[in-house]
Amino acid sequence: AVITLGEMGDERCVAPLAKALRDGDWQVREVAIEAMGQVGSPAVETLLKLLRDWEVRKYAILSLGKIRDERVLDPLMLQLRNDEFKDDAITALVELGEPAVSRLITALRDKDEQVRKCAVLALGRIKNDQAITPLIEMLEDKDWFTRLTAAAALEAIGDERGRHAITPLLKDPDMVVRMRVERILAKWKKQPVSQPATA
Repeated sequence: AVITLGEMGDERCVAPLAKALRDGDWQVREVAIEAMGQVGSPAVETLLKLLRDWEVRKYAILSLGKIRDERVLDPLMLQLRNDEFKDDAITALVELGEPAVSRLITALRDKDEQVRKCAVLALGRIKNDQAITPLIEMLEDKDWFTRLTAAAALEAIGDERGRHAITPLLKDPDMVVRMRVERILAKWKKQPVSQPATA
């Protein structure tokens, strides 16, 4: 199925694409998700309405991740609270990349532990150096899995500050954290120091 767009941002495509997001064939859905991203801002309103529909929510979330529009951020951040759709929301926020970074950094202080964990995971995949200091702070989180994920996120960003910051976790009270940090540091030693990505 090939959906061609008359022009980028053509609103007339939105209704047929919304229908294609419900298609039983995953390939049709994938094409529709990509095409929604190409339509861009004119598709946002329709996609936000589709978020209310459980059956199509996953595909609406993934479509929103392809649109650089301020309006997509809050709805995607809200989905991090949703057990069933949090992974799709992480994927979408990672795809947005830099525009999502400041919201994700704020989410590191959320009362909800799940939201904090999701934000750490997303920041590790976006690899933006603005996240280094906030992620270093997460190494002191009371939850062992959050500490572990923050260490892995700092490894992914690859900045020297992260290497120094995770070293004390070799004495972490949790054995899994200690073992993982040992592995991360051993691997890190073999790598040349990379410059953090700013994009």
